Amino acid sequence: AFNFLELGPAALQQTQTWLIPMSLRQTVIDTVEGGWSACLRQYLRLHFLHPMSIQISGVSFTHDGTRYTIYAKLRCLLSDGEGLQQGLELVAYNGIRPCVRCCNVLMKGSGLAHRRRGFVEIGCADHKLFVEATPADFNNEVDQILTAREEFARGDRTKTSMDLLVKGMGLKVTATGLPADKDLRGAFSCLEVLHEDWMHGCLQDGTMTGALSCLLEAWHSKGTLKLDAVEIFLKGDWCFPHATRRLMVQLWRV
Repeated sequence: AFNFLELGPAALQQTQTWLIPMSLRQTVIDTVEGGWSACLRQYLRLHFLHPMSIQISGVSFTHDGTRYTIYAKLRCLLSDGEGLQQGLELVAYNGIRPCVRCCNVLMKGSGLAHRRRGFVEIGCADHKLFVEATPADFNNEVDQILTAREEFARGDRTKTSMDLLVKGMGLKVTATGLPADKDLRGAFSCLEVLHEDWMHGCLQDGTMTGALSCLLEAWHSKGTLKLDAVEIFLKGDWCFPHATRRLMVQLWRV
């Protein structure tokens, strides 16, 4: 879905102001070379690069007898972590470099940060030590991966070398995916528009998980909470969505 930032917070909070330009079943996406990233690429080309697009021709309308034409650029590409992972072809938490926004942040427990000055792990509490990557950095890394894939296809690079490069850079981009489109790079930078929703970033995989873990440990150390009681509580008769039920019933193991 898309909307216009200039409408303001009140309008953006209204469901009816959001426009849904397309809807694809996962079974269809699975048949596309490049997956969701390739699908998103084609949609964004139509929306921003087509001669009749909102960025080039704009949208004309009449209000109170006055004719207007408005134009729009992509400012924010918002999704949860999995959506961004698929759309921008990111390795994310499975890679040595879990966040493409930062060029010096390594995965937790990598044991590599001490090998080079200025590198930290993602669990570092001092955000001032994080060095932001630039759009040029991101594009250069995408091009390196694409070149490596061409070398692999010609037999000039081994699969092991290819896999290590992908994991090390945190990108699994393909020639048909969104980051590889050089025309769209002129319209926006993937690095500058990507935004992860706060609910998943803070509650599911972010600060809230760590804070609750510290809270439970503090209660347990003071004898005010028994961990076996928490285990019994989590083993209760919970009703989870069918898609995630198999994993969620194991929540007590965490």
